[in-house]
Amino acid sequence: MAAPHLERWIDLAAHLMTLPAEHDPMVDVCATASAQFVDAAVGIVDTGPTASRIARYRAPHLDTAYYVRAVPRHPLSRHYAATNDPHVRCLADARRFHDEPGARELLAHARGDGFIDALFVPLAHAPGMSHRWLCLGTTERMGRAACALLETLRPLLRAIDAQSVVLEGTRPHPDAAAAARDAHLTGRELSVLALTARGLTAVAIGDRLSISSRTVSLHQQHAYTKLGVHDRLSAVMIAHERGILPRTRMRGPAPGVEVIEHRLAAPAPARQHPSTPARERAMSS
Repeated sequence: MAAPHLERWIDLAAHLMTLPAEHDPMVDVCATASAQFVDAAVGIVDTGPTASRIARYRAPHLDTAYYVRAVPRHPLSRHYAATNDPHVRCLADARRFHDEPGARELLAHARGDGFIDALFVPLAHAPGMSHRWLCLGTTERMGRAACALLETLRPLLRAIDAQSVVLEGTRPHPDAAAAARDAHLTGRELSVLALTARGLTAVAIGDRLSISSRTVSLHQQHAYTKLGVHDRLSAVMIAHERGILPRTRMRGPAPGVEVIEHRLAAPAPARQHPSTPARERAMSS
């Protein structure tokens, strides 16, 4: 089972590295995962101390608003919060959290939507968040083979997601995407160029994108050649002049991707008891 699936994912990764810069690679990743894992519902989930967020890629019939509120109570969310486990896990791995009241309600709701299992793939967490996962809700029990395959793919998925996150900060409007396309920059080259413009070293860029510093240097050289320059300063200047690296943020998620965020209620401030003189003044008035 694993060999043909791995071959499919390797081919997909090679294809994604050549796509134009305006393309969100996670759209293809989630479509492939949905097709492979029994028409799974697929999305990116972020959780943090003050908010939870779901970017829903493949699940048009689901009530995302319910799940974004409930995700902190999901047994797998509770498992990762308790353990900081870096590996892919399915519902059976979080069995000790299944009987918590919030978890029972969420699992019953998911079964009503036709999903009886879930797999979480840990990714690099977003700023302000504590955890980030590629999440799959599946219509049958997936077992260890599915977890093992996704565990093998996890470094690849983490790298593709990291590229997607960087690209979110580089395309505020169609003109910028067109400028990158006219320069024939791939998404990987643009993400490396964007981080280069922030002053990161090749090692730091590699850490951010989960690739080697040597690979970063190769992407930089390809970008420099396409821009007609020979060094990073000139490349960044040209990229800004052409609007390839604008200073504002992206216009929003890719077409067909729904993003819903739920802000957690702030804890109520502790009541302050009036001081003794204040109480005496209140009683005398």
